[in-house]
Amino acid sequence: MNDSAHILLLDPLHGGSHAAWSQGVQDGLTQQGHRVELKTFPANHWKWRMQGAAAIWAHELQDTPPPDVLLTTDMCDLAQLK
Repeated sequence: MNDSAHILLLDPLHGGSHAAWSQGVQDGLTQQGHRVELKTFPANHWKWRMQGAAAIWAHELQDTPPPDVLLTTDMCDLAQLK
């Protein structure tokens, strides 16, 4: 039985503490045998990143199989990912 999960980790403001958190989560989950796909945007223009990043990712991800788990920082508008 394979308990490995495909985890999509979204970090729209990848810098400072957000980058440290994302990298720590990615490292920990990878060590547990999960496949973690980290998608990021640079840590600038935080208001735009908070409002627009999810809409861009929703477009990019529309033709890909859904992950087993979706994980994001608090800077991502989940309503835009639908």
